[in-house]
Amino acid sequence: MPYTDDFPEALLTFPEIIDGSVAQGRATEVTIQFEFAGPRCCATVTDNGKGLASLERFRTWASVKSAADSTSGHGLKKAMTKLEKDYEKAEWIIEFRKPNRDIVRITAPFMGPETSTVDVEDDELESKILMPSGTRWQMTFDRAVFGATANLLDKFAFSIRELIETRYSEDILRRVRFRLDVTEAGKIPVRMNSKNNAGQNVWHNFQWWINRMAGRARYLRNTNFRMDGCSFKYTAFHICDIVNTPFQRRFPRYSGCSRVHMSIGDRMIEAIPMYKLLGTRPSEFNGRIEFVKFFPKIVGDKMPAPCTTKVSFYEPDLVSFKHKYTLLRTEERTKSESKIAELEQSLAEAKAHHEATLI
Repeated sequence: MPYTDDFPEALLTFPEIIDGSVAQGRATEVTIQFEFAGPRCCATVTDNGKGLASLERFRTWASVKSAADSTSGHGLKKAMTKLEKDYEKAEWIIEFRKPNRDIVRITAPFMGPETSTVDVEDDELESKILMPSGTRWQMTFDRAVFGATANLLDKFAFSIRELIETRYSEDILRRVRFRLDVTEAGKIPVRMNSKNNAGQNVWHNFQWWINRMAGRARYLRNTNFRMDGCSFKYTAFHICDIVNTPFQRRFPRYSGCSRVHMSIGDRMIEAIPMYKLLGTRPSEFNGRIEFVKFFPKIVGDKMPAPCTTKVSFYEPDLVSFKHKYTLLRTEERTKSESKIAELEQSLAEAKAHHEATLI
């Protein structure tokens, strides 16, 4: 899995666990909790969405062997294997409620159609939960999978926030309130909320921050393209003087080098360094931040497909897009050189006119 040097794999893939709440579940509130205790961590994600879309579909991908179909919910399972690779040791539970229904509880281990599933009536619970509908996912695992990031609670919480603000569009962040709690006995807990008490956003998408960096970010291009059966929006910025700015402190990983942030709809898949995409020197594109947003609902489009856990695109698709992207940048460079030539010509004419008036 490429580009995992940004974060440990288990952390990089964690947004896949949230995706079900945000996308299929259409939740407006998502609470993410990490409770550290010695060498262990208990993570819980709770939402107020529509509940698990299909129990049968869940059982299809909750199989002992991995499935090839990444559209059947397999990404969640793959993300969970980054937290605990041993199926038999895995400790997890998923509970969901559809409107006006009892709780359905699914527990480890993965056993395909035989995975433990029970209905739980409300009178069996100490208190009603997930009302009127929603889903709760919980898993316990070794904190070591998060590497040194988990040693400092505030650093860990900031990493989760950076992932959410880079992965989801501003539209998603407006629709969904994210609550984040990171706790450990004997340490000061870290609690974050994506909205203030008035319901206004305090978390914003990565591109939103760039758009508001007056004097430090300059638009280079903002255009829709259709190229070789692939439709996307291409936006390019040049940024400068960001050291010790709120933007750099907010995004210490993703502000650090020139990248192309590639997304499908409202979900960013991969922020690949430009030099890796184009095979050039790391310093060649200093200051460039670019966005490629593929439009997923155009019939007949040959859109690149993401890998199962949505941290990168499949390599063959990336190679295909690299060709399109290279053509696009060649076109952009030609236009830029033309503009520079026009500017130099105008300056030369102005200089000649000025000198003529002095004669």
